[in-house]
Amino acid sequence: MLFKKFTIKIGGKPVEVNKGLTDAYIEKSTQLAEWENRDGDELITLGSSYKKYRVHNWKDYQREKARPRSLDYDMSR
Repeated sequence: MLFKKFTIKIGGKPVEVNKGLTDAYIEKSTQLAEWENRDGDELITLGSSYKKYRVHNWKDYQREKARPRSLDYDMSR
């Protein structure tokens, strides 16, 4: 597999990647499709959840959401 830096257009948006061509295309197109298929209310709800858990990306959000919380944690917010 070739590895190099390249830019692809997915959904009319340029995406710059530096990895294997096939892997990069599949990964980026999946990520973009995930966000393009959400409506405004879903994005607002997700943004509020990010703020609640004090995170800035999906992986951190999933990790924090799965972490057990004490009752004191929710009361202090």
